[in-house]
Amino acid sequence: MKSGKIASLVTLARLGLVVISVAATAYWMRYHPEWVIQSHLDRHFMTPGTDIEHVVKSNGTMFPDEALRVETDHSRFFVTSLSHLRGLVYVPDQATVLSFVRLRTGPEYEFCWPQAAFEITRHQPPSVAAGAGASRDTGLPFAQDSPEPPTFDGSGIHGELSPEAYRVGGFQPTTVIKKPTGFVITRWVYTVGTVDKVEKWRETVQTDGAYQLDVLTSRPVPTLPNTNWSAAMGRE
Repeated sequence: MKSGKIASLVTLARLGLVVISVAATAYWMRYHPEWVIQSHLDRHFMTPGTDIEHVVKSNGTMFPDEALRVETDHSRFFVTSLSHLRGLVYVPDQATVLSFVRLRTGPEYEFCWPQAAFEITRHQPPSVAAGAGASRDTGLPFAQDSPEPPTFDGSGIHGELSPEAYRVGGFQPTTVIKKPTGFVITRWVYTVGTVDKVEKWRETVQTDGAYQLDVLTSRPVPTLPNTNWSAAMGRE
C-alpha cells in the first residue's frame, strides 16, 4: 500500500514538472518570438554588413518553426530560397559554393525549408576518415585500393548510404564545374514529401549568389540493400 502511494506521488511530481516545463516554454516564446539556436552557422560567404543565422521563431503553438534569418544594414528577412541571397554573398571558389548550396540540403537545416532535402552521399567510417575514402562533406568515392568498409546500420538516414547501397543505387559523387561567371554543381538529392524521391539536381550559382535549380531526374526512392530512407526527425 505504501509503495503504491509513493508511486502515485512520483507520477504526480513528474506531471508537475511537465506542466512547469510547458508553461515556462510558453512564457519564453511569448516574450522571445525569435532566438538563435545555431551560432556555428558558416558565414564566410556573406558580404560585409550582412549576416545569416539559424533561428527558431514562434508560430503561436508549442512547436515553433526553424528558419534561416538574414540581416543586413537595412533589412531582416527569412530565407525560403537560395535565390534570395543574391547580392548578399560572394562565392569565388569550389569550397565556398558547396557550403552555399548545402544550406539547402544540410541535415541541420532540415526544418528551415518548405520541403526537406538531403545530399546523397556514401558513408565514410571513422577508421578511414584520415585517409582515402568517401566524405559526407565532399561525396568523393573511396580509392580503388581501399578496403570495403563495414556495414553501415544507418543507411538511408538523411541520404547517407552504405557503400553497397550507394553502388546498387547507381549514384555518382557531387561534381562542381567552374564557369566564367560562376559554377555548375551536379548532385543527387533525397527529397522528403508525400512521395519521397531521389533527384539529380543541376544548380547554377554565380559569384554574387544568383541561383538556379534544374531537376534533371526525379523518381521515387529505390529499394536498396539494408537501407531505410528517412529524415531522422521526420517531416510530414
